[in-house]
Order: sequence, then C-alpha cells, then structure tokens
Amino acid sequence: MLNRFSIFLAIAFAWNSALHAEEFCAVPLAVSNSVSNEHWGSQTEVLTVPGFANSFIKLGRNEILTIKDRALTEFEGPPLSNWNRLMPNIIIDRQGETWAYTTIREPALFRLTANGEFERHGLSSLSDLDRLADPDWRRTHSDRTDRRRLNRDGPIFAVKSGELYRVVGTPPTKVQTPPGWDPRMPVPIDINGLGDFAHVDGRIWYRTGSESSWQQVARIKDLLSLYSQSPFSIFDVLFIEDTGRLLLLLEDRALVGRFDTDLRHPIFDYQFSGDIVLDQASGKVLVWAGEPLTQSRVDEPKLITESEGLWEMTPGTPTRVAGFQALARRTSGGVPYMSFVFHEPSGLTLTSHSNGFAAYDGESLIDLSEWREGRPSATDNLRLTKIGNAYFAKDHQRLLKIESDLSAAEVVLPETVEWLWDVVFSEALGSYFLFSPAWENTYSTKDFIAFSIVRDAPMGVRSLSGDVASAHGLFGNSDGDAFVVQFCGETADLK
Repeated sequence: MLNRFSIFLAIAFAWNSALHAEEFCAVPLAVSNSVSNEHWGSQTEVLTVPGFANSFIKLGRNEILTIKDRALTEFEGPPLSNWNRLMPNIIIDRQGETWAYTTIREPALFRLTANGEFERHGLSSLSDLDRLADPDWRRTHSDRTDRRRLNRDGPIFAVKSGELYRVVGTPPTKVQTPPGWDPRMPVPIDINGLGDFAHVDGRIWYRTGSESSWQQVARIKDLLSLYSQSPFSIFDVLFIEDTGRLLLLLEDRALVGRFDTDLRHPIFDYQFSGDIVLDQASGKVLVWAGEPLTQSRVDEPKLITESEGLWEMTPGTPTRVAGFQALARRTSGGVPYMSFVFHEPSGLTLTSHSNGFAAYDGESLIDLSEWREGRPSATDNLRLTKIGNAYFAKDHQRLLKIESDLSAAEVVLPETVEWLWDVVFSEALGSYFLFSPAWENTYSTKDFIAFSIVRDAPMGVRSLSGDVASAHGLFGNSDGDAFVVQFCGETADLK
C-alpha cells in the first residue's frame, strides 16, 4: 500500500509540475482616454516590424494604437504622421531596407534608420503626389491564408499627374507603362531573373526590362465588380530556368508555358482552371479541376477542360495524377472549399478532397482514409493549416492534430464549443493559446493534451492578435478589456 501511495504522489507531483511549469498571466492594460472601445471585436491585428520598437495595433474601425507606459494609446509620429486610421504599408526590399508608406491625405514615404526610427524620405524632384503604391497583388497560393504585412518586397512607385515613377533604389525614374494602363490600376510586378509583368483590363503584358517595350502574352477576362472575386487577386510566377518551364498562377487557374533563350517573350500553351496545390518538395503544380471565375471566347491561351480530379500541370497538356482518385472538395452550395499544406516531417503535401484528405508524394496521391474512421462526414468543413510548428485540420467546432507519422487524433478541447473559437501560437512565449468569446477561461498548451488556464484573463476573449515585442508577450482583447499575456514571473516594462 505504501508503495502504491508513493507512486500516486510521484505521479501527482509530476502532473502538477508539468501543468504549472510555465504559468501565464494576463496583464491588464490601461486604456487612454482618447481611445474608444466602441468597435472592438475579433478583427484585431498586431503588426510588429523588425527593428522598430513600437507595435501597430488595430482594434476594429478605430485609430491605430500602440502600447506605451502600460497603457493602450493612439500611435503618434512617423510613419503615421499624416493619418493613423489605417495600418502603414511595410516594404522590406531585396537589399534588406525597411520602408513604410501611407497614401491617405498626403502620401508619405519613410525609411527605418539604423537607430530604429522611421524618418521621412524625400522624393527630390517629386511633390504633390497622387499616391504611392507597390505590387501588393503579388500574392501566392502558398501564403493565401497569411497576413502579408511583412512579406512585401517592393519596388515602391509614386503616381503623379497620371504618370508612374519608381522611387526607391534609384532617383525617381519615370516608368513606361503598358497600353491602356491608368493610375487606378495595379502597378507592374518585377520577377527576379525574368522580367516585368502587368495586367490591364485582363490583358497580361510582359517586358524583359525597363528599357524594352511591353508585349501582350495572355488575356483573361477580369471581374471589375466589388462583389466578385477577380482571377488577379493572386499573381504568382514560377520559372524553372534550367528547363525554361514557366507557370503563371492566378486565383482560379494556372497558365502553363515556356520561356527560353530562343524566345523574346514567354509563350503560354494552355490554361487550366480549378484549385491550385503546390508541392514544395518536387516543385510540381497540381490543380483540382473546376470552373473558372471568368471565361471569354477571346481568352488566350486556350482553356483546357478535363474531367474532375487532380491534375499535374505538365508541358503541352495536363496529366492526371496517379494513385488514389478523388474529386475536389466543395461546400453544400457547390463553392470550392479546398486547403493544402506542406507537411515538413513527412515531406508530403496534404490536400483536402471531397471525402476527406490525401497526401501527395511527388508522383501519386495517397488516401488518408484512417483520418475519418469512426467519424462519418466529420471532415467536411475541416481545413488544413500549420500553426506554429504543428499541423492541424480545423473547423469552427473541432481540431485534429496531425503527427509526424501522419496519424491524426481529435483534440479534446478544454471547454465545450458553443461559439467561435481559435488557437494561436506565440513565438515570444513558445506556447499555443486557445480562446473563445463563450469560454470562461483562456488556455495555454504545448502538446494539446494538458491545458493550463491563463491567470487573470477576462471572460469572453475575442482575439489574441500577435506578439508585442516591447511587452514581451501576446496581445489580446475582449469587448472592453485589453491585456498582454506574459510569463507570470516576468515584470517587463510595457513601453
């Protein structure tokens, strides 16, 4: 009996030690009198720029805020000297320089100096600018779910009197624009080692460099309605120089072609519409066949239509992916609902399909039928995602954790899910945090088996938005409270 009692005490002590090894506390923030909490909610964003001490915090539709002297206060000074209702546009260029610009009221450009301050950058001969811009439409399928505030590398352009000027890296230089371009349209994109691309009313233009003329290389019907998604909301170029293979990936289709030393401009052989999957290990592009957002008889190149399933974008014509055969996942209303993630431990790309999930090994598709055993139709709304260094399939009620051996088990959440909930990872704290407006507590975990309550966190947490470097913790808010999650023993000053 004594041995059993000793074992019990040892287990209890080990469990208690593991549970409280890293306790987290929510440190409340005072709120400046000038800050209104009228529109606080779940649409909160924290932007921390490397090398700059103060984080930008956006709570609902109010001003941009920051943390100073343990209080939430309006952000003042550069780079928001002119207007602090919108986040600044942050560019970390290919030389490692950090820039910020704003376009409301008076367009202004700022450079982050070595001493960690943003200073106004003079544009020499240019004044009375209409706006500043960068190729923000240079989005990729691999980062489509990420907030891209720090993933933009320029270049930065200025618009003045209908003319376009490149303003960073050289003295302001006038840019020759493609036919039909006007200042309301996206600025050109330069692709390293390839050339410049632009789209004007659905026409895709290309040139090899700033001194050459523009050549139309493709044509896609665009959508100009605010209520419809445009094929050009994503513009991703993959170029394999050794083979001359070229793929242009838009929101809803892939254009497949070639560009080698014998050609003056890219040649696209066909386009194929559907949900795009990128296999990072092999560099292959796969598409779940589906309907394009737009289609016109004058589109170039030709649109190839194949039966439903997963297809590889190979030269000349697409090739059906070998192995397990499945259909694309769609919602009950027929809307595509595909997700994919590259699973680094296995080296495989995981993708959803109409009846669950599958893995692609660079050659063929493998069904992961064991994920849905005992859970009929339970995977319909789960989306694959990577959070921190872990992989999950998640929806508004459930969470499946995907292990390194590709097994998956449903996580038993610490409270009943009756409303929206979410999980985030804090790099600063090295832990995951789960919260919901309907839960009494906010929880931390490292393994999704044991959960610890975050002490002093308010009820009804709506958002845990991101790490705040100056506060050494994770910023969060409820409808009326703002706080920072920290290690309980830490007494860092909130600057």
